[in-house]
Amino acid sequence: MSRSDVILLKLMTYTQAKEKNSVLQYYINLVDNYDENNSLDSWIIKKFAMTNSISKVINLSNGKDFPFNICLTRDYIKKVILKENTDDELQTLLKIAYIKRYKIRL
Repeated sequence: MSRSDVILLKLMTYTQAKEKNSVLQYYINLVDNYDENNSLDSWIIKKFAMTNSISKVINLSNGKDFPFNICLTRDYIKKVILKENTDDELQTLLKIAYIKRYKIRL
């Protein structure tokens, strides 16, 4: 991070910055420790968490390292992200953020 990056940050107190850092570190650890090898849905959740882009998840699924023999669609990825009643903490966080970002009503 450069000095100009720091200048672009929202003005905040030291305590606010520490709290934000704790939240970000929690999210980073959650993504880093997420097991994407369980299923197609878990692969989608991890890749979406890393890219924040359905298009990029589709592009990754077209690569040689994609472990499943299926062609992903935007609708399927969106369905996975917005899935209800799950114990998956990362998926739940992504769903909340996705709904907020795109102002979706369920």
